[in-house]
Amino acid sequence: MKIYFMVLPIIIMLFGCEDVIEVQINDADPQIIIEANISDNYGPHYTYITMSTDFYKPNEYEGVSGAEVIIEDNNGFREMLTEISSGKYSTSNILGEAESQYKMTVNVNRQQYSALSTLPVALKLDSVTAEIDNRGFHNDEENPDQYKFDCYFQDRPGVKDYARFKVYKNGVRVGGNFLYQDRLSDGNYIDYFYFRFDEDDDFFAGDTVTIELITIDLNTFNYFNELNDAIASGNNGGIFGSAAPGNPTNNWDNGAFGYFGANSVDSYTLIIPE
Repeated sequence: MKIYFMVLPIIIMLFGCEDVIEVQINDADPQIIIEANISDNYGPHYTYITMSTDFYKPNEYEGVSGAEVIIEDNNGFREMLTEISSGKYSTSNILGEAESQYKMTVNVNRQQYSALSTLPVALKLDSVTAEIDNRGFHNDEENPDQYKFDCYFQDRPGVKDYARFKVYKNGVRVGGNFLYQDRLSDGNYIDYFYFRFDEDDDFFAGDTVTIELITIDLNTFNYFNELNDAIASGNNGGIFGSAAPGNPTNNWDNGAFGYFGANSVDSYTLIIPE
């Protein structure tokens, strides 16, 4: 059975290639935002701690220094992260293991925040192919050969799989927030999962393409899925055209925004043939 997926990007704001996500908080008071990942790849892995501004000053964030950030697992490992710049904290030794549970604790400004995430078994990319996107929105006489990418991987039967995709063009992250879940494809071989991009992110012959398949837990999937909805709501009207979007559900306690995710990562790189 063939399962067809097309993913259209919703653009999120990024600092470089890291998962720093500028969330427009539905609240007038400054709120703490903690965005943290670990994976089964060698790090370092980063945690970003920022404070939001109010709703009428979107995309203004101040790094929070001086936090105590601790990560531990259910096997007795424990590590304190090191602050390497304002609001950016780095691991040094941790390497995530599948099916282990991780807890992150953040102590800052006399408050404590904690979150849990279990690192899932990785989905694996068998291959990625590039082909001219004849149905592309931006193909014209000046740009006739823009590409899309087909990803091939096996969904695990009887397991609820969730994933994110990251796409890199010549080493630079492009595109938006691509998500996958197996609600309609449990146990199937996925042989037509492809991406379309905005005009500024079009790919051409000779470009180097890297696609990461990041297997995530349900909490992380829900966060990014709701973030997509919030961004789409904001883009469709802004603060004067519609009500403020809701805040994405997350796994932090004590009122923090953001997310903590333990992820498994697989990747595939190809050069689009000339």
